[in-house]
Amino acid sequence: MNNMISVNKEKLEGIILSKTDYKENSEKITIITNEGLSTLIVRGSKKIDSKLRSLTQSFSYVSLIITNNHVINTVCEGTVIENFTKIKDDPSKTFIGMIISETLYHFTTSIVDFNLLFNLYLKSLRLLNDSIYPESIISLFHLK
Repeated sequence: MNNMISVNKEKLEGIILSKTDYKENSEKITIITNEGLSTLIVRGSKKIDSKLRSLTQSFSYVSLIITNNHVINTVCEGTVIENFTKIKDDPSKTFIGMIISETLYHFTTSIVDFNLLFNLYLKSLRLLNDSIYPESIISLFHLK
């Protein structure tokens, strides 16, 4: 009898909400997509020369190829679609982005339409990235 575990690959597109250390050289990321939240393991992402390192940055809009072996979903490759560098470079924008992310995360337990929530988050990050008045973006997000 063959006890092989089947491994399926699928494409996932979304925005990194958070990351935590996982074992010695890996990280666990939470990503929001238009279908909901996903928690994924990115093996080796903490190594300096890792090709997957850029895929674990908060606020990054990424396209990922994941392997699903029915135990844990693991990122095997991916690309950054939008990096939101201006948010990461400006401490006040980073702080506002974190507030928006935390607020969004709390809504995920009671939301039905993740597509609407995902698009609101993406538009908010784009506005925050390009805004000269970042404080106004948090007010707009809370109004929506």
